[in-house]
Amino acid sequence: MANDKSLAISEYFYSIQGEGKTSGHNAIFLRFTACNLICGGRGTLKDGKLHNGALWRCDSIDVWKSGTRYEISELIELLEKEVRLTERMLEGCHLILTGGEPMLQQDALANFLGELYRRTPSLVFNSHIEVETNGTILPSPQFSALVDTWNVSVKLANSGETEERRIKPEVINYFNLVKGSIYKFVVSDYLNVLEIIKLIGDNDIPRKKVWLMPSCESQSDLLIMQESVVKYCLEFGFNYSNRMQIQIWDKTTGV
Repeated sequence: MANDKSLAISEYFYSIQGEGKTSGHNAIFLRFTACNLICGGRGTLKDGKLHNGALWRCDSIDVWKSGTRYEISELIELLEKEVRLTERMLEGCHLILTGGEPMLQQDALANFLGELYRRTPSLVFNSHIEVETNGTILPSPQFSALVDTWNVSVKLANSGETEERRIKPEVINYFNLVKGSIYKFVVSDYLNVLEIIKLIGDNDIPRKKVWLMPSCESQSDLLIMQESVVKYCLEFGFNYSNRMQIQIWDKTTGV
């Protein structure tokens, strides 16, 4: 995070949202480099294997661990050329800020959106900004005011991260009070569901704001996992999140 005038980007593309409340909506994705959590355990960056009791590995880790830094004006011009950013946003396309952890660059992101709106004022009333975050970094008032949907993916013990690093009650509670927020959990087994029930109970999160998503990286894994996760949703009153990028393309990034 060098400054608030540039952004480090791993990839960008036009597709559909594959997960959560806005699943199926057309969207432009901006994936940012770096993350403050390592899902899969501390050694997974080196060997690609699971460590520290992790049951799954971050499916975008091999993309967000590197990227290119752009000045804000340079990035906007690139996105206009490559994915027709403003045109598509005015037509209703969502802009999804993901990672990695985009909140690591939130000051620059506030400047990026501010510059976008300065160039095209009508976007202020014709844009939908989604942020995908792990729920460990508190948003600034300036950035929060620019976001329409928060997809908060609080990590469970199955991520291989310590509770101290992945659970920040003050941040979790903040998002619970913000309009447009949902909580999306990666589920491997029934024990994860019990962990989620305790977490949302401790933080007064209503079940209608919770989406459960299968832990998988391939179509075959999704087919195996989806039925059990749907059953958990029906049993406990949660919402089910598919992973359409896997279901359709058998890929987790770039589509």
